[in-house]
This record gives sequence, structure tokens and C-alpha cells, in this order.
Amino acid sequence: MFLRAWCVASVLGAALVPAAAWAQGSIAIDHKAVDCIVAGKFPKMNSCFTPNSDVARARVYFRPEGVQSWYYVEMKSDAPCMSGILPRPRKDLVGKHVEYYLQVSDRSFNESRTAEYNPRVVGNEQECKDKALAPYLSKASVQVFPGLPAGFAAGGLGAVPVVGAAAGVAAAGVGIAAASGGSDSTTTTTSTTPPIQNTTTTSTTTSTTTSTTTRPSQQAFRFVFNVLPKPPKGVEPLKVTIDMCQSTPAGQLRFFYNFDGGNFDHIGGQCSQTRTLSQTGVSSRFLPSTTFPRQFKFPLEGCAEPQGHPEDRQCGNATAVVTEASLTSSAMRVAPMRRGAATRRLAWASELNLEGGAGQVVANGQDAVFASKGRSMAVASGRKGDNRIEAQVVQGSGKPGTWRFELAPTASLEPGSIRVIAGDVAVLTGDAITFRLTGQPGERIVFTFKAGR
Repeated sequence: MFLRAWCVASVLGAALVPAAAWAQGSIAIDHKAVDCIVAGKFPKMNSCFTPNSDVARARVYFRPEGVQSWYYVEMKSDAPCMSGILPRPRKDLVGKHVEYYLQVSDRSFNESRTAEYNPRVVGNEQECKDKALAPYLSKASVQVFPGLPAGFAAGGLGAVPVVGAAAGVAAAGVGIAAASGGSDSTTTTTSTTPPIQNTTTTSTTTSTTTSTTTRPSQQAFRFVFNVLPKPPKGVEPLKVTIDMCQSTPAGQLRFFYNFDGGNFDHIGGQCSQTRTLSQTGVSSRFLPSTTFPRQFKFPLEGCAEPQGHPEDRQCGNATAVVTEASLTSSAMRVAPMRRGAATRRLAWASELNLEGGAGQVVANGQDAVFASKGRSMAVASGRKGDNRIEAQVVQGSGKPGTWRFELAPTASLEPGSIRVIAGDVAVLTGDAITFRLTGQPGERIVFTFKAGR
């Protein structure tokens, strides 16, 4: 009796169970974390959001133990709060953990999220003992994005809560299941209404002929989501392609595209779309980073669904990072001299031999310039003694290359004072250094040198 009463409180959510509130963004999340998930059941994650009227989208992200990628389900209204139903873990996951967290976005694209929780998969309710057991459904139809992870099952139609299910409504041909407590026992009643049919009727003055053809079974839907370039990062104007052409059945799918985090900006039968992303004209929701050079992030989303079956829609998403174009000039760039800085000038020649490459160079942690592929010159404010140069690959094709720095243009350079902090050195001389690069964006090199009077 106590266990059943506890489960009722869990299903009703934050209205009856104290919960931790999270408010990193503009919306507070009121969610009761769980310690256990029952194998073979559909976990139901409940949460209240404040203010609820500002919620634009809420999701439950999850992943099985040992898996790097996150999967998610959309949360839906479950008055007075919202809930997200996860796919059911199979028996072979018993004893392992499933990580999850909740994330909510408001109408201005601000996000709030909970901490990451790590409940254990148990074989039955008794194994959870006095810990918090996730409320669950015995039957459900669950849509997981971008696809179903190994060790889980999405289930079938007829979602019914394990507690408090007094009644349900079924369409023609759909079973109604009812369950009480946390048991697996169900009672199923099936309507006798015949299946959906295509019917053509022809009438004449003498007779009426009716031909009936049962709709053929739907070909299995397979969703594949790709974004090019991979990863979608680079200097503006950056052409980005969302490609879902490997999805099947070919020729029988509708596609949806979203390149800026708003509403879908293209719907149709084409399996790929390309957009040129640029900070020009970008709305205020794409706030640039405070680092130099400035970067803008574009949420990308692509969905596909079989014709006439919107309930089977599947989606994938990614984020494109676009670096401001005005910083890509290969001509000499002068970093702004900061008030109070010494008048000593640092100067160097940068030679970036990297396919599709571009980089950022920061001098002494304050002055930054952008280095494009090929040879360029740059200057920055310096200081007597040690000066520090940090360089990072912003854009690259993944093919190896080199990055050479010649410091001879710095008149006060002390020859032979170059010291390597990070990076793979190919050649080091008294006034120059060359690094080997793998060509991956984010690759970092650091070195220091001394300047005299």
C-alpha cells in the first residue's frame, strides 16, 4: 500500500513531491530526480516549469552507460506540468545506469537545464527499495531523436500510466490498455471497426459497384542526418548543407529544414538544402562570443517523415559556428594598443600552410589578430622580457599542414630566446619557429620569446 501511494505521488509530479528548482536561464525547472528505472517499462519524467507560459520547448536528454552521444524525447503537456516518456530499457541493461537531464527553452531562445542524473536500471520495483523510483508506463509509443539507442525499445500504441488510469479514449482499431499499481498485468479491448481502406464507388442507373483495396503496409522508415562541412565551423560567409538523402524510403519522404533556430524555413521533397550563414543581418538572439575573433552560433535542424505519416517524423540537429568575416584579411593587421601598455611593438610574419585553414593569434593574452591561409603580417603591443604567443586553428579540413612564425620583424627580439609551451615543433631557429598541424579546428600552439629594450 505504501509503495502504491508513493508511485501515485511520483506520477503527479512536482505538485505532490518536493523537488529541486533549477533556474540557470529565464525558466525555473522543478523536477524530482530519480534513482531507479524499471527494465521493460517506459520511464516517465515529470517536471513543472515557471513561468509555464514562456516555455517554447522542453526535452529530456538521456544516454545509456558507456555511450558518448545524447538522445532526447520531447516533453508534452501533462497538466498541471509536463512529462517526457523515455523508451523502455531492455533486460540486458539491468544493473547499468542511464544518464539524463532536462532542458527547457523560452521564446527568446534562452535555455535552462538541470544537473545530470544517473539512475540505475533495476529488474523490478523491489530492487529500488527506499530510493526514488521513476514512474513508468507499461505501454507507450515513443519517438526518440535522432534515433533509438542500443539497449532500448520504443514500444507500440496504447500509452497508459501505471497509476491513476481510470479511462482512455481509443480511435478505431487501437487497443485500450489499463493497469493498476506497478504490475505488468493489463487488459486489452480491441475495437471491431475494420481497418482503414481506400474505397472507390461507381454509380449507374442500374447498379452500384464498390471496389475495396486495403492500404499496403508501410515500408520501414530509416532516418539519416548529416551536416556539411563536418564539423560545421568556418569563416563567414559559410555554406552549410543539411543532407538527409540517405534516409529511406527514397522518394516517399517530406523534409523540413531550419538553419537559424526559428521556424522551419523550408518544407518539401528535396533531401538536402544549402544555406550561406553570415553574421550580417543576424537577429539579437545570436549574440556574439566575447572572445576574439567574434563567433556566431546557428542552431541547425533537419527532419524527415513518411508521406501522410507525420507521427513518424524524426529529426537531427547540430550547431554551426561562424567566425566574423572582417577579421580574415591577409594584409597586415594592427591589434589595438591598450591604454597604459608599453610602446614596444611586436611584429611577426605568419605563414599558415593548411588546406582550408584559418587561425587566431593572441599576443600576451590581450591583443588578437586573425591569420588566413598563406603568408600575412601582424603587429601587437609588447613588453620587455617574456612575451607569449598563443595561436589556434579556427578552420581546417583535417589534413596535416604547418604554421610558421618569423619574429625577425620584432626589432627588440633576443635571438635564441624562443621557448615552446605547446605544439609539435618541426623547425626551431634563433628567430623563427615552425609547427606541424593535424588540421583539426581547435588545435592550439603556444610559445614565448624575450624582447629587450
